[in-house]
Amino acid sequence: MGMFNKLFGKKKKQVEVSIEDATDVSPMIKTEAGTGDKYVDTCLKIEFQETHGGRKWYEMPECKAVVEAGNAGRTEEALRLVKALRDKYQDFWFPYYWLNVLYRKQKRYDDALKALFDGLRLSKSKYVLCAMMGSTRWETDNLLEAVKWWIRAIIIQIATKEITDDEPFLQLSYVAWQLGLKVVCLRLRRYVDAINRTKPRLIADAANRLYIATRLQGTESMKRTIALLDQEYLSRDLSISSIEDFIDSVVSGDLTAECLIQITDYQHLYDRLAEDLKKFWPSDFRVPETLWDRLSGTCPKCGKILDGPQLTALGQLRQSNSPAAAQARMTPIALRFGQGLCPNEKCSSREVIILWHLR
Repeated sequence: MGMFNKLFGKKKKQVEVSIEDATDVSPMIKTEAGTGDKYVDTCLKIEFQETHGGRKWYEMPECKAVVEAGNAGRTEEALRLVKALRDKYQDFWFPYYWLNVLYRKQKRYDDALKALFDGLRLSKSKYVLCAMMGSTRWETDNLLEAVKWWIRAIIIQIATKEITDDEPFLQLSYVAWQLGLKVVCLRLRRYVDAINRTKPRLIADAANRLYIATRLQGTESMKRTIALLDQEYLSRDLSISSIEDFIDSVVSGDLTAECLIQITDYQHLYDRLAEDLKKFWPSDFRVPETLWDRLSGTCPKCGKILDGPQLTALGQLRQSNSPAAAQARMTPIALRFGQGLCPNEKCSSREVIILWHLR
């Protein structure tokens, strides 16, 4: 195919993306933003050749030996093994990744960063190393650099349509929330769910560290960069639904749907959803059982997860005057939800992300 340029943006083109030989297994990804903001332009300036496929570490005994030794705490043994692996496979991302992991365990951050820079220079695949660069910068309390590398990891994955590493999406979602970019936060979380729906979100302490760091280190340039990432990449595939659009998507048979709502609006959503499912779906369709299986909710601030049974029970509480229902309305979750608050008593959020997804 040769060279083609894809210019993103509507009225004003802000990020130019050039992908050479994009149909090959080794596309050259080049992005450049001419905003005049040094931080924005640095974050979005990428020139990497990215190759997917090839070696799979879990099929290589020498790689599995590194993982086993590293996870067992035999750091020196793991370092010896992974250095030999690096010398043997210099274009493989795995040894650079594990050198970073092991050096970080020893608090040898200069060596950990050098391993990643070597990998970015020599490895055929870069996006995992970019994500690890972000994590290393974050571990050393440099949020500006962490955000830069998380963004790069996300861009490479989306540009090559190989979206498998959820960490940069998740970490950046908390930064976006604290910067007031709630819709961007939700879009980033949707990528996390698409990659690995069973993985728990950050625990509260880890999330709070990101919130505090963003309050202290966040800048308008950081916010602008994340907003541009959303405009040029995230929002092209993912959009936030209203309650009406959410219900229309579910009733029409879409496999996934989502919306960000005020918790006080949940009862309206539940009643409308149950009513329309009964009206438009087959007569033998059992609404509660399906809602149990396919509905879930997440607080966009603390990550508190509500499963299908919990959301179904919360939606049905007002439909019954039985003693059991009256007792259920007095549970801590029901009381806070009824007040329009996140069920997590340590969280002040009044919003919830409602998801409809595959069984």
